[in-house]
Amino acid sequence: MITLLTRASRLLVRSSPGAFWLSAVAAVLQGISPNIATVAGATLVGLAPHMVDSEAARTSAAEALAVLAAALLMERAAAAMAPIASAYLSFRFATALDRIRMRTCLHLPGLEHLETAALADRLEAASWSRKEPGILLERLVTLVRRGTMLVGSLIILGHFAWWAPLLILAVAISIGVNDWRHAGRRTALQREESSRLRYADYHRDLAVTPKHASEVRLFALGDWLADRQQRFWADGMAGVFRDLRRQLKENTLINLIRAAVLLTPLIVAVSALRASTMGATEFTATMLALRTASNGMHTLEGLPGGLRQAVAFLPDVFAIETMPERDPRMATAGRAIPAAQLRDGVHFEKVSFRYPGTSELVLDGLDLHIPAGESVALVGENGAGKSTLVKLLCRFYDPTEGRITLDGVDIRELDLELLRQRMAVIFQQFIKLPMSARDNLRVAADDRDLLAKAAERAGMASVLDALPYGWDTVLSREFGGVDLSGGQWQRLALARLLAVRARHEAPVLVLDEPTAALDVRLESELYERFDELTRGTTTLLISHRFSTVRMAARVAVLEEGRIVEQGSHKELLAAAGRYAELYELQARRFREPVR
Repeated sequence: MITLLTRASRLLVRSSPGAFWLSAVAAVLQGISPNIATVAGATLVGLAPHMVDSEAARTSAAEALAVLAAALLMERAAAAMAPIASAYLSFRFATALDRIRMRTCLHLPGLEHLETAALADRLEAASWSRKEPGILLERLVTLVRRGTMLVGSLIILGHFAWWAPLLILAVAISIGVNDWRHAGRRTALQREESSRLRYADYHRDLAVTPKHASEVRLFALGDWLADRQQRFWADGMAGVFRDLRRQLKENTLINLIRAAVLLTPLIVAVSALRASTMGATEFTATMLALRTASNGMHTLEGLPGGLRQAVAFLPDVFAIETMPERDPRMATAGRAIPAAQLRDGVHFEKVSFRYPGTSELVLDGLDLHIPAGESVALVGENGAGKSTLVKLLCRFYDPTEGRITLDGVDIRELDLELLRQRMAVIFQQFIKLPMSARDNLRVAADDRDLLAKAAERAGMASVLDALPYGWDTVLSREFGGVDLSGGQWQRLALARLLAVRARHEAPVLVLDEPTAALDVRLESELYERFDELTRGTTTLLISHRFSTVRMAARVAVLEEGRIVEQGSHKELLAAAGRYAELYELQARRFREPVR
């Protein structure tokens, strides 16, 4: 735990060194000043009866008053700068935690980690450290401030009775240990239930975010979602609530003991004052020190546990931070990429694949050759493995068996970053950024002329020019802009693909359902320009629309994880096999008379 606190403190320091040390100094000053004021105030009380007749007493009183004023000014100055420094440091610390989580996820080379419940649970636990970014700092600052105050008060009490600090310290430690123990138990229970709590959060997000708002309202799912969210959350927190009730009973007993411990030196001090064995100065100092010690002990009731909770989930953050180095799952460094123009093309050789944690093969000994400079369309029913094949080609996963080659070189031997630069891909679920139109394309390239040409070739330039603020229009109503139609987003994604291709001279083009959101006219335009768009590239086209499939030079039929047919559109129709069957099923809908 000490190691974890040290590491957390280092992260706080790195977040903002100036704000960290300013907070630390302010906490120490706030802890010291009450004890200085105690001694100075007690001195004034003791000198008060002698000030009328004694010049020395008046001089000493003036000095004590100056010390008291300085202590009060010091405490006020520290109190003024502490919240500003702490707030600034809290924001910087939250940003540092976010940066760790974002950079780690982005540095994971594949998708395997991101699609596992284990990482999702760990990210959820790590986010708990971020939800209350000021709690760790608040606990540390309070520990320094109250700890300094408590130590000072015990030193003062030690001058009255040597046993008083030991008695108070023993009770204070007991309070802290009990709180520490319960906090550890609660955080362990919370971590064990991270999956259930994450599922509760999902129901909440489903209810309040716009993505599924139409269906939530259409099917009147609001109360159902709210009830499920509450049930999952309550079930996940049930153990925590039981422990809180148990600690409440224990704390009641502990507080009775604390009261008795504080009353003991008070009773002894009053007795000593009545017996004239203690003067007014010493008695006043003892009373004020007891008050300060009481405040310090009260803080210890929740501080150790709060501090433990504040850092309890940081191991998840630090574990995530080192995940790419500890468990990369796939090699990323490799040799240079072959020449810009491929000679042989892309070859899937006996490729089998199952998703991590599953036993079913999605691809089973698949063989597929996409000749250099040619286009191959891939067809098959839903779940046949078409999009999985694209993920393997982009090396989001590595094959379970077999290999994928680029001009005869296994892509696992190539530098991963360079490999992905050589591929221009439009995914079936492509990204729609709630940013400006220019930024939606700038993720592919930052060359304005290149972007303009890409938009023109995709048939999107006139649409972007006509937007309220042109290319600088935000493409999201949620963020004060406008939204595009499905077909316009599809063409924008196509423009992004063309920009990537031009920027990196990508020889491989992958189009996963590129016409899914296009109407008949726009699909016809794409069909007419397909040869121009794909000229000189090795192209893989995936589509459910056979009107789109016909654009490709060759067609491959994927079924049960294997390629079962290959040939041109006409050849496969003439063969009257699986392709012809699928084609006929789709074409029949357009030939049958409307009933």
